[in-house]
Amino acid sequence: MNLKNQEVTIVKGSDRPINIQLFEEDCDILNVFDLENSIEIKAIFRKDDGTKLELLETLGQVVIVNSSNGLIQVKFEQSQTNSLQSGSCKSFEVEVTTSLDSGVTTDTFVWQFEKILEIKERLL
Repeated sequence: MNLKNQEVTIVKGSDRPINIQLFEEDCDILNVFDLENSIEIKAIFRKDDGTKLELLETLGQVVIVNSSNGLIQVKFEQSQTNSLQSGSCKSFEVEVTTSLDSGVTTDTFVWQFEKILEIKERLL
């Protein structure tokens, strides 16, 4: 799913996956971003204390679901959702590093998903 114009709700203290489809824009045409040459993917969120929470592919926290369709899944654990900054209209980033030559030369791509997260406290 492309998260553009969609809101995602995360309840603190829950294990929560988020599915994301990445696109690249070429002359106002959206093309699926092929993840075949990715060597690192990270998803970056803001924590309650103002620092960053980085979830990494190398740690299994971000998983490529379908590389040719640009599909990834970000996997939160309870302790990670507990640390997120509460509120609505929260933003996050996804950063993908790619290489065509086994990491000798790399390119970094960043997607900003603005004001689409709602982080809720538990009711009880």
